[in-house]
Amino acid sequence: MINLNPSPISILPAGHLCEQFLGDGQRDTFDLREVPSSIPAMTAHVSRSLHPMSVPLVIGNIRLDAFAGGYHALVDRVGKRIYLKHVLPKGELLIVEYPYDDSNQSSAVSAAPHPQAEPWNIPGWEPWDYQNWRDFAAAMHEDKPVEYAICVWLMQQESTDLAFQDGQWSEWYHYARKHCLRFDREQPRWR
Repeated sequence: MINLNPSPISILPAGHLCEQFLGDGQRDTFDLREVPSSIPAMTAHVSRSLHPMSVPLVIGNIRLDAFAGGYHALVDRVGKRIYLKHVLPKGELLIVEYPYDDSNQSSAVSAAPHPQAEPWNIPGWEPWDYQNWRDFAAAMHEDKPVEYAICVWLMQQESTDLAFQDGQWSEWYHYARKHCLRFDREQPRWR
């Protein structure tokens, strides 16, 4: 597999990326450069060398959907990967376009969908750390379950004082225990 550089298409708005992957006839998984900010907003198609038309793919969320549901590709935002239902044939080109959180944008970035202020410029954080923070905060705001992977991420952030206000990390930890059974089973017993 050859991972070509992002397409130099100038019509893509800021915060969008176009990536191209050349099939080698063996791989069905491809690493994305950025964390997609919205799976429904993603597009993907396969360009076949012998056919002038490209084939659009139906994309789903690997945590919610399955290939059996009619999806041709599943995206793992946390792992920054796209999984195809079938191996990408040799010489065919997979083209994926998606929005991502461009933290290099000006401060005109839209506010979080809840009153809690999102942290910015945390030393050592990558774009997916900010996305995990937003996903966890949204789950708390909507009183929904949290994914196990985000709970593991939270544990790695215990000493990140800049991202969590006084007592906030502890509040998130207790929320994770109540809203992710797998995570709760792995933690020490409550006292």
